[in-house]
Amino acid sequence: MSKVVAAGILVALACLRCDAQTENKVTQEKVEQTSKRRVALAIPGRPPNQKASLRVECLHTEETVQFVVEETDQFTVVLDEGPADASASGMVSRRLRLDDGAPATHEWTALPDHKGYAYSRYPGWESNRSPGLSPESRKLLEDARIQNDTLKFLGELLPAKTVRVELAGGAEAQFNVAGLRAEFDNSPECKAYYRISK
Repeated sequence: MSKVVAAGILVALACLRCDAQTENKVTQEKVEQTSKRRVALAIPGRPPNQKASLRVECLHTEETVQFVVEETDQFTVVLDEGPADASASGMVSRRLRLDDGAPATHEWTALPDHKGYAYSRYPGWESNRSPGLSPESRKLLEDARIQNDTLKFLGELLPAKTVRVELAGGAEAQFNVAGLRAEFDNSPECKAYYRISK
């Protein structure tokens, strides 16, 4: 009888280890069009019944302008946590902690599909409205700021092992990002980060 119990415990432990390995896996989705290549690296939340996921998207675009090929690389970090309950501005604040570091509040913008948020603002950033700028110039500056803040955040996220994010209602999701750097290095679209983040 004790052998049967011991075997049952070993099987249960093996299944738990399988589940843990499955839930930690970074999955990759790639979309190629004529001028665009997008790679999305997704990390499911833990525990396995957690619906939230964290996604890093790398977009490489090539456009021909006056016979010159212009290449652009853009990075987005997305937090999928279900229906977005964003404020009227479309922004939400989420506290997160990388490994055993101090928690910090980061700002996110609701996605058009209202199923999650895109990373928007690194802590400590101060608004500079520049009232004399045209709306188009202001948008260009804002897009550049978001990309710069996203690169800063990625610079902290890539060497981390775990990320804890406070979700709506006070719930918390934990993500195992230990495998993210390896997946990043395997994707030409994502490797451009190292070139433009310096």
